Amino acid sequence: MSQPSSFSKGKGKNKILQNLPSPFSIPCQPNSHPDHPPEVLSLILEKRFHKEAMNMMLSYQLSIFRDFGGLFLKPLGLHPEYPFIHPLKFQFGEFPEELKWMLWYLTHLFHIGIEFFIPDLQHFLTMAIQDEISPEMKNLANFFKWLYPLEQWADMIMFEFLKNTRVQWILIIFYKPQYFMQNGPATQLRAFPSAWIHKTYFSEVSLNPYDYKDLQKYLCQINKIIPSEIWSPGKTLAPWDVERDPPTPYQE
Repeated sequence: MSQPSSFSKGKGKNKILQNLPSPFSIPCQPNSHPDHPPEVLSLILEKRFHKEAMNMMLSYQLSIFRDFGGLFLKPLGLHPEYPFIHPLKFQFGEFPEELKWMLWYLTHLFHIGIEFFIPDLQHFLTMAIQDEISPEMKNLANFFKWLYPLEQWADMIMFEFLKNTRVQWILIIFYKPQYFMQNGPATQLRAFPSAWIHKTYFSEVSLNPYDYKDLQKYLCQINKIIPSEIWSPGKTLAPWDVERDPPTPYQE
């Protein structure tokens, strides 16, 4: 991705960064009527939403493996007990409805990490803002819009990239718990969307075992599921660690 020459000069770059507002300081009004999986209203009426959310997330994951061969969840898929423990790595290809709804439930239940190749993400956001993305990528654009407007996403990524233009990968945390609001006799579904940039990397985070372990510790801590005091010490394998080569999806 080409850049203005002024960005390559240290002083000019620092001056630009100082003048740029932090994208997270820009007021954002989340969409109070976001799209939702087709079965959600029935689950709400039957008072089974919270009980069935995990099962529905796993059901959509199985649909992805069945209909698309697990392409979007390679190499491991989601761990059945700790679905958040491995960051997802997006490929900017087809983004089916099943993947969108799986992420809808997954981000309701957990803070999750998704890793993006920065040039691809910047290109996608630019095309999406101009409404020039292919139909099969509309669901990915909607996923981003659940959290922030696309323009704000583009600003956030550029702001982070300008801190160090040599980085290639970015890890973003997504969390969007749903809640119910009673409006007279009607029950409305709302969300508390949040997302932030965790770190940028020079290569894929999974290629560096130290970075990967630190990321997994962080994901455990923010999900408040595995206290850091009981983290597997030293070379002791945690329940989600895999020693197979090549790795085998959890579903097999």
